[in-house]
Amino acid sequence: MLKTNNQSLVIDIKNLNHYFGEGELRKQTLFDINLKIFPGEIVIMEGQSGSGKTTLLTLIGGLRAVQSGSINFLGSELFGANEKQLRHIRRKIGYIFQSYNLLQFLTARQNVSMSLELDDNLTPQQVYEKSVSILHSIGLGERLNYYPENLSGGQKQRVAIARALVTEPKLVLADEPTASLDKNSGRAVVELMQKLVKKQGCSILIVTHDSRILDIADRLIQMEDGYLVGSC
Repeated sequence: MLKTNNQSLVIDIKNLNHYFGEGELRKQTLFDINLKIFPGEIVIMEGQSGSGKTTLLTLIGGLRAVQSGSINFLGSELFGANEKQLRHIRRKIGYIFQSYNLLQFLTARQNVSMSLELDDNLTPQQVYEKSVSILHSIGLGERLNYYPENLSGGQKQRVAIARALVTEPKLVLADEPTASLDKNSGRAVVELMQKLVKKQGCSILIVTHDSRILDIADRLIQMEDGYLVGSC
């Protein structure tokens, strides 16, 4: 069983360090990270390329093993968690990436449905209805059966957002969600994310270089050379 505490927080990180490589090639990339994220909060993390933002995001999301320090997600400790426990945690998190990561051979509706098909409590009809409903809510009701190649960049990212949020996760992690979009599409996408996460009451951590979207955040934090600075 995972050790539990701090259940009023979505994320509570203490003294987190991370390294890449072995032996003489071992290099520290994160240094004594401390961060709290509260329910319903939108946090934006800025920083130059190579500063450690994506590494931290993947550790929080259970996509990398915690080597040193603590990451507590909804009362569950990720340090020392085995793969089965990490899979359980990952099911409570939505992921949005700049490259969309849509499967080209599936329609918009099928890409969204994939997130729900692991839930044994849902019937195929319920999976279908929830997928259709969220796509309608983000303005893609006329694109349900379109394949990614027939969607614009902004529409693809909307599908990715729908896929991340259809399971009603407690936390959404977004890595450069506007990087592949023009100004108008990027703004529309983050405003949609803001609307949906506030409606569902989940928290979101966005990694970005895009200064045009900073105003949607409840809090801004900065990563510099592996150190987290500013409000944390």
